[in-house]
Amino acid sequence: MDTQKIDELLEQGVHGFSIVDRYNEWKAVDEKQADEKLKELAKSYNKDVFFEEYLIESVKGNYLSDRELLEDATNYSEICKSEIASGKSVCYAKHYAEIKLCREFVDEYCRLLAEVCDFAVKQGIKDDIALFSFASACAEVYVNERITDLLHLKDIYKADWQQEYLSKLHDRIMREQETEVDTSTFSTLSTRRKTHEEEIWDMMFPEGIDDGFSLPED
Repeated sequence: MDTQKIDELLEQGVHGFSIVDRYNEWKAVDEKQADEKLKELAKSYNKDVFFEEYLIESVKGNYLSDRELLEDATNYSEICKSEIASGKSVCYAKHYAEIKLCREFVDEYCRLLAEVCDFAVKQGIKDDIALFSFASACAEVYVNERITDLLHLKDIYKADWQQEYLSKLHDRIMREQETEVDTSTFSTLSTRRKTHEEEIWDMMFPEGIDDGFSLPED
């Protein structure tokens, strides 16, 4: 993250109170009005809707410093825009960016979780804690390639869309495991082509040359 950009954003703030402190001051007087003022504050940075949404939610749910809030909101915005530019849906981009900012999970975990959420929402499923829990369970299984745990999930999550996704995930893990085995086997083989002379010797002595020192095979 460009620290100069964050410094510029910090300069736009009103000195003396942190963003969280200001919001709590407003909230103590009138919660509805506090929310409106927070929206205005988020818009005052002249960024984009992703930045504004993340900043607002973070202020309401956390007690971070202004620098941390602005850094996270900026990173969230940049990740979302990058994913959407690559062809991902808004739903996917938001979930991916949010879990990516936790900095606790490998990238394939973040992407699988976002994929599950996106798949579910497209099936008309409500985007809530229950969905996030299912998505997290799928991502955990996928990253650790635990087929037995995947079968356990099928016994727990019975909805048609969940069963459909779990079947797709099972097939994906199996294909990827097979590809890893094939690649590993192939890498152990010599890829050097024999010379013309070596091919002639092979035709003349298909069983090899007896050098007088090798022990006979059983």
